[in-house]
Amino acid sequence: SDPPLMLEVKLMFADHTRSSRGKEETPSTPSMMGASDFIKVSEQHLQLTGVLSGVHAYCPVTFDEYHFCRVGLMAHSTLVDFRLRLPSGLPRGSASGNNFFLLADALTKLARGVQRRQTRPESGTEHPAAEGVAEQQTSTATKILPSSGGEDSIKPLCSARETSGRAATASTTLADAVSCIRNECLNRLVEAHSRLSNFLVVLSKHQRLTPELLPRLAQVQLPDYQPPVMAGQVATGTNDALSDDKRPIGWRPGGTATPRQTDAIAAARWLADDVSIVSAQVLDIWQQLLQAVSRSLPDVTMMLYDDWDKKCNELWSEGTYCRTIPGSEMSHPADKEVWLAHSQLATELRGSHHFRVRRHVIEDLSLSVSEHGQPIVFEQRYEHANDTNGEQVLQAAKTNYSRGEVPRPPGAGSTPTHPPGCGVSPRCPPHDVTGSVNSRSARPYSPRANNPRSYLGIHVVVLVHGFQGQSFDMRLIKNTISLLHPQGLYHLSQANEHDTEGDIEEMGERLAEDVRAFLKDWCPGSPPEPSLGRLSFIAHSAGGLIVRSALPLLSEYRNKMHMFMTFSTPHLGYMYAANPLFSAGLWVLKKFRKSECLEQLSMTDNPDRADTFLVHLSEKPGLEFFRHVVLVSSRQDQYVAFESARIEMSKEAERDPKFGQLYAQMVNNLLEPLDVERVIRLDVDFQLPVMNCDTVIGRTAHIQFIECHTLLRGIVQ
Repeated sequence: SDPPLMLEVKLMFADHTRSSRGKEETPSTPSMMGASDFIKVSEQHLQLTGVLSGVHAYCPVTFDEYHFCRVGLMAHSTLVDFRLRLPSGLPRGSASGNNFFLLADALTKLARGVQRRQTRPESGTEHPAAEGVAEQQTSTATKILPSSGGEDSIKPLCSARETSGRAATASTTLADAVSCIRNECLNRLVEAHSRLSNFLVVLSKHQRLTPELLPRLAQVQLPDYQPPVMAGQVATGTNDALSDDKRPIGWRPGGTATPRQTDAIAAARWLADDVSIVSAQVLDIWQQLLQAVSRSLPDVTMMLYDDWDKKCNELWSEGTYCRTIPGSEMSHPADKEVWLAHSQLATELRGSHHFRVRRHVIEDLSLSVSEHGQPIVFEQRYEHANDTNGEQVLQAAKTNYSRGEVPRPPGAGSTPTHPPGCGVSPRCPPHDVTGSVNSRSARPYSPRANNPRSYLGIHVVVLVHGFQGQSFDMRLIKNTISLLHPQGLYHLSQANEHDTEGDIEEMGERLAEDVRAFLKDWCPGSPPEPSLGRLSFIAHSAGGLIVRSALPLLSEYRNKMHMFMTFSTPHLGYMYAANPLFSAGLWVLKKFRKSECLEQLSMTDNPDRADTFLVHLSEKPGLEFFRHVVLVSSRQDQYVAFESARIEMSKEAERDPKFGQLYAQMVNNLLEPLDVERVIRLDVDFQLPVMNCDTVIGRTAHIQFIECHTLLRGIVQ
């Protein structure tokens, strides 16, 4: 396979209010600044694969969370020519003596390398050529060239008699070598020409160009094949003497093939001339492609972005299992230990031979992860259905999962239906006065930002940190979402950064005031200022409870609320903690820190548990405001009970005669107002190879929800 090409993208920064030149005067405008005023603040490394096979790809480049910005990178490459480097010091003229064998040795070694590449391809790789051409390349390599004295070596000359006897054999070998090299070079150039032509055709269809603007494409013209005849060989046969599967490129059926009497040096020149003829045609169509890309940059970017987005879906869906469950199980699941089936499926998937992480043509090395380290996600949706027998449901829990195709909400990713030329998206660019597509439109361009939406206004996403956290904890989630949805407006709430150990209800009040002030500043709604289109909340850990506490105070926006997503939030508290070590640590913190928040989470803030904060919070409205409620959890997270993060009945609660009924009441209070089709549960199985204290107490998985870029990218995608 082609060796990868490493790309290094640097983010440069310059403060136009100061100069690095050491002078008192500062540049008045950024245009007056020089290269010395810029410093590198971040860099990203990318890997470009398949460069020689032809690349037409798009990749958004981002940097670290301290310097988040997005740069659209588009790469085009093709094979345009071969450079045949022969041994230096060979004189022109006679092919006799050592010069003949030096050149013959070089060409023969090159031909053997070609044959090894054709007959022994790497396992698991796909040949970039078209099927017909690939068969032709394979058929031309059926004759293995002999080697005298090792695989890639020629024995030195000993005597004139030996030289005369070896000349005939070497001539035959050299003729075969020249034909083999010629076929390989021309085949690959023809493939490059075909791929460039196909890309221009696809681009033309995407643009809906008028006939006069279509690129002028022609079939590649191949040079006629004249078999080389070396010293000691006899020219025999016609064009029809060879079977169809052994005819080299340029061999025209019917008639007699004119042999070419030549020596070794002349054969090398003839080989270079034939390659140059085809190379010139590849360069011509390459120039046409460069002109088309520069002329229609938004359309090319949109087309390649769609391809990148599709491949992203395929990549992340490799590690996602999906299952639809009857709505009757939303609060009381038939399988109370569903994580066991999930863990078994994740282990089998990681150990299977067919599981592999698909790579992009342009690979962001900061996001690359091996198949053994990729988180496995289990998505559970609910539907209205008749009651099902518990045993049947329990058996289906292990068999009714599908993998490889992630279902998407209605309308997500679907092709919009609107009249051509309406200008809504790059797929329907505006027309100019002549009726042709105006590909030089100066309108602002962003792939997802120009997609038509089913709502008017701005989609505001509020991100809320958890206990003893800060707004920076949610920056990676914000950056990941804004990468794929740049048209949204994202707010990292700082309302409770300095106090997360107080009353959750008071923290909810501060959050509500913070959200209301943010919307007033950024979405006032009075023209020409933008209005609020959607309002979503994403929270980690205790932040989900803070959001729920704030929702009744934001009821004026209930018609705008779209999605509520929580990562490992203890919605039902710590009544049934899964880890004894965590329970002990929680008791110590409550004892010495006097944390009101932890008292409320443990449901010990009131002697009567039926009168605790979490019970009253479950009775307040909020979740029913949203169209989508996404609950993300992991059994490996021992900080938060699995069922508490999923808002479902647990096995321990069913066995508890004292508080089990209260636990069930909280579950029903939260889920009964919701339509079952609005709820999505995501169970994540992490690969945690390092065993340390954080892993034992479950903190590692708890933090992975906001630090695992691969997981966040997959969920957002």
